Amino acid sequence: MKKNGFTLIELLAVILVLSIIALIAVSEVNKIIEESRKQAKVASATNYLKAVNNTVSASRLDNDSSNDILDGLYVVNDLEVDVEGELPTKGTVTILNGIVSASDLLYSKYRITCYKEDRCEGAKASFLYSAEPGLYDYDNKRLLVSWNDLVNKYGLNIEAGGVSTGCNKLTSNNLEGSLLLPQTVKKIGSSKFRKCSALKGIYIPASVKKIESEALRQSGITFIKFENESNWYVKLADGDIKVDVTAKNIVDRIRRDSAGNQYPLAEWYNSTK
Repeated sequence: MKKNGFTLIELLAVILVLSIIALIAVSEVNKIIEESRKQAKVASATNYLKAVNNTVSASRLDNDSSNDILDGLYVVNDLEVDVEGELPTKGTVTILNGIVSASDLLYSKYRITCYKEDRCEGAKASFLYSAEPGLYDYDNKRLLVSWNDLVNKYGLNIEAGGVSTGCNKLTSNNLEGSLLLPQTVKKIGSSKFRKCSALKGIYIPASVKKIESEALRQSGITFIKFENESNWYVKLADGDIKVDVTAKNIVDRIRRDSAGNQYPLAEWYNSTK
């Protein structure tokens, strides 16, 4: 008499097929969820930029021209915008001819890049763009010292001139790594990290427009990464000579400074607003 049922091999085959289907389904569902989250941030960015345009227009309708929001590059902290919904946690907005021409905004872990107010694209943000400011280990996997502690506990003052006592404290506590600056920083003061062996690398946000003379000279720095690497120049001590520079050749110049002398008083600055 013939018996009905499945062999063990048949059952295993069915389980394997169902497992594969489940994995594909979960992957597709995760993609849909991820896309929905990203599009929600894109919508928030669009609403924010509409509010920026309204704010710029209102500033220029005022009879007092000192209130005008001029054309140029702004970090979001510099723009007071009244908008319903989520605000970007950081980013830049470029205003041209009185309207937003481009923007680069962070919402949670999403970087939203827009051309005008209604053409936006989103993607997962990189470490440089999304991480909490502070001192990180070599692999950027662990935050060694938060920015608040660097300022309040170690006394680090980035924008003031003079050798950093905060950096000396980091060295004495055997702390060294890469420094991620917050977007509130506008410049790196002269001699700030001179002879600072604790500083191995530095991430510079778009808000920084100037690196003053000898700011990084003879430090332990091996790399610089700019959020916006374009439009950087070197200004030499003996005249207003402008030379296009990148993160790599700034590091090369710092190394030559420490070895001997080339451009020891050079300043680096961003030509944008």
